[in-house]
Amino acid sequence: MATGDNGVVMFGSAGDEYESPGVRAGIPGSLYVRVADPDTHAARARAAGARIVTEPIDRPWGDREYGARDLEGHLWVFWARGLSEPRDP
Repeated sequence: MATGDNGVVMFGSAGDEYESPGVRAGIPGSLYVRVADPDTHAARARAAGARIVTEPIDRPWGDREYGARDLEGHLWVFWARGLSEPRDP
């Protein structure tokens, strides 16, 4: 997966020593990825079969984000800064 003009994130299958988050009771971690437009991104992800677990939402600090789980159960949060006006909590 490319990120920015010269960044790359590589993914691979876990070895036998790793356990899928799908078999754990809690969430062992999550990944936050900045995108230009969370609503458009969520629509494309849903159309591709992603399991959206949090619909796009405006956060009190002004960000907009949504959450999705991949096939292994990892939680991904896709977000954009400052698409909405910050609100008082």
